[in-house]
Parts: sequence; structure tokens; C-alpha cells
Amino acid sequence: MRPLTVFFVTTLSCFIATADAQRPRAHEQLYAQLCANCHGADGAGGQGPSLIDDVWTHGSDDNSIARVIAQGSGAGTMPAYGEVLADDQIVSLIVLMRELRNRPQLDAAKEAAAGNNGRYTTDLADFTLTEIFTIDGILWGLAFLPDGRMILSAKSGRIIITDGSISTEISGVPAVHDEGDIGMHDIILHPDYTTNGWIYVAAVVDGDPDSDERRAMTEIIRGRIRDGQWVDEERIFQARPEHRAAGRARLGSRLLFHDGYLYFTIGDGGPGEPSQDLTAPTGKTFRIHDDGRIPVDNPFVGHEDPDVYTAIWTYGNRNVQGLAVQPGTWRMFATEHGPRGGDELNVLTPGTNYGWPLVTFGIDYNGQPVSALQHLPGVQDPLLHWTPSIAVCDIHFYTGTEFPSWQGDLLVTALGQEHLRRLRLDGTRVISQELLISDIGRVRTISEDADGNIYLVTNHRGESPRSHVYRIARKRTK
Repeated sequence: MRPLTVFFVTTLSCFIATADAQRPRAHEQLYAQLCANCHGADGAGGQGPSLIDDVWTHGSDDNSIARVIAQGSGAGTMPAYGEVLADDQIVSLIVLMRELRNRPQLDAAKEAAAGNNGRYTTDLADFTLTEIFTIDGILWGLAFLPDGRMILSAKSGRIIITDGSISTEISGVPAVHDEGDIGMHDIILHPDYTTNGWIYVAAVVDGDPDSDERRAMTEIIRGRIRDGQWVDEERIFQARPEHRAAGRARLGSRLLFHDGYLYFTIGDGGPGEPSQDLTAPTGKTFRIHDDGRIPVDNPFVGHEDPDVYTAIWTYGNRNVQGLAVQPGTWRMFATEHGPRGGDELNVLTPGTNYGWPLVTFGIDYNGQPVSALQHLPGVQDPLLHWTPSIAVCDIHFYTGTEFPSWQGDLLVTALGQEHLRRLRLDGTRVISQELLISDIGRVRTISEDADGNIYLVTNHRGESPRSHVYRIARKRTK
């Protein structure tokens, strides 16, 4: 049998050097050519066994499946494809098999999580869902002002304050580059907002709005609101001009204040390689003081390369869109919007490499492999990865009293699979998952008010996109 250490090689050269003309076939094509005749087009079985019934004679983990694909079953019923397929092609087939295997369960869970006229019944709590606010465009961030009103950021570059019925749009906000999936992203209040009034936004800003090239990059900006106006603006994080991206994808961000510092994320911008480059800002999480100064104990302060971004906290991230601190442990959890089959849940620790694009449990959206590697020395494995990808987004550890049975659970939003799910953890181990809501569109953002009610921001796609804010409240019995 081919040793696992050979299958998951520890260099990239093995698949970078593979002749493109010999193997650039998407995984659906490979499956149709090599697997469907025996295992069925949907994996349910035919001449060969089912791939979706969880009965795996030779082991159901990815490594075991890889060995069987490469070397055959040993009984002559499954041919060996090790001489036909490159290692990363085998990985792409495994991702497809995981999708075929897990999709029926996901579809069933989504059907069960659909509500009935705004009423939902779940394992630990019944609740109602009420629409609080709706607006044209794509809302992104949500925070609560001390008086209980919501402050919302929109991708188009709008900041709105509302109590659900009366709304005020703030004027003079930072001009953003609204194109593709970039624009204004998250919004957050300073922990001492009642004293200092600072509000922070992550926004993709043009380096030169008058240039045809319009190279853009995520910046962290703070300001105050006075008489409906955005004032006292300060740019507290800006990438160097040479790192402004011409791309229009994956520059999204999430903001989090923790332990006196501001943490934020920037996606990889499309090409994954800069995620491994400490002199590039994309594909990273960052840690700064509230005024933009670099903490002296950041992991790359004092690095021998003067071009390193010393605000970096972690690297090798593809597109982190959720940050939350676990109550009691103060561990920082992150959800990473991965490729097809590669969404991740991680715990972030300083100076750690999370692997993108050297290692991944997913493949490209077009079915092409990204890497033959799922593990690599010096790279942190995820706590959990989702296949099919759910397009994981914002997360929140519930701490309120409205849902006592959910206290300490991690609530996870999903864009592509359009749901909210609840994860129960034992430390860093996920011991159960439950879908709570699955019928309100793309769930982007989650927040909790002072009373322990949960609020969701959802987006609906289309030529005229529209966004909604919903409140989850415990269902009362008479």
C-alpha cells in the first residue's frame, strides 16, 4: 500500500510540476469517467457499492479512501488509479465523495429547520423570528448603541441607525469601492464608546478613485457621529500602495475588540499565495491598538525583514468572516470562508500558519484541485471543516439569559447554504451541530442585544438585492 506520508507529500513541487495538459479535468468529469458506472451518478450505488450510506469496507476517512483510489480494493473489484491520477486529483474526487455523502443529510436538516409562520421548534428551545428592519442593498455589519438602537453598515458605503421604525442615514461616511463582493464591511463600537464615541468600520477604499485601474484595499477607519454626520475620521490601518489589489473579490473583513486590542481580518484577495507572505496584507488576521499602534508583543514585531506587516496576528488564512471569543477560556474562534468543501472553524493563536493555499480540505469552485495536501508540518489543522461548503460567515458565542439552554454554544451563520446553526463544544471539540433556521436567505451577520435576544442580518441576491434584520426571541407559553 502506498504510505500516507507519500500520498500527502510535504512539498508543493509534486503537483505544481504536473503537466497541465495531461490532467486539468474537473472532479465531476473524473467521477463520471472513472466512478459513476459502478457507484452511480449520484453515488447511491450501481454495479458497485453506495458512497452515501456510510458503509465503507476499507475505511471512511479521507486517507483510507485515497489509498483505495490509488491502489484499488485488493479484491479486484476496485481498480487502482494511482498511475492515472495525480495526488491532487485524488483529493478532488474525495471532496466530491464527501459532497455526495453529506448533502442528503444537509438537505434534510435544512428542511427540518424551516419555520412555520415565524415559529421554530428546535432540540433545546422554541423561538419566534420577527422581521425588524428591511432595506434595499446588502447590509453587512450590525452593532447596538447604548440606547438599544441598531447601527448598520451596508456594502455600498452607508451607515444607518435605526430602532426598526425610524431610521437615520449618516452623512459624510468614508467613500468605498463597491464592486463584486467588496465595499464597506463590518462595523463595531469601541468598548468605551459611551466615553469616547469611537466607531470602527472595515471598508475597501480606492487608492486613486480617478484612475482607470482603481486598485483597492481594505482599510480600518474610525470616526464619531455627531448630529447625523460622520466626523473626526482617522485611518488607523492602511496597506502600502503596492499592495492595493486590482481584484474585486475576497477582501472582506470582520472586526472584534478583545482584551483591549482591535482584531480584524482581510481576505486573500483572490490569488491565495500572498496569504503565506508576511510582507503582504491579504489572507491574514491582525491585532492593533484602538488607535492603530502596533502592540510590542505582536508575533512578528522585530522580524528581520523590515517589510513584514507587524500588525499580523495569524497568516495562511483564506477569508475569515467570523471572529468570536469563547466565554471562560478567552480562546479566539474564527470561521474561514474556504473553497468548495473547505470551510473551516479554527482557534486563532499568535504567529500561527493556517495553511492556505498550501493545505486545504477543499478544491476550487470549478472542480480543479488547489492542493494535494490536507496536513503539513508547521500548519495548524482546523477544528472542523464543512462539506458541502456552507459559505460560513459570522459567528457568536451566546451568553444571554433569553435562551439558557444555549449558553456557551457557538452560533454560526451561512451564506451559500442559507441557514443558522448551533454548535455545542467541549473546549475546542465540536460535539454536536443543529440547524436552527433555514428559510430566511443568506445569513451574514449575527449579534446579541443587552436582553439576550439574537439578531440576524440576511441578504437576498438578485438584480435588486435586499437585506433584512430579524430578531430571535424565546417562544413564551401561556
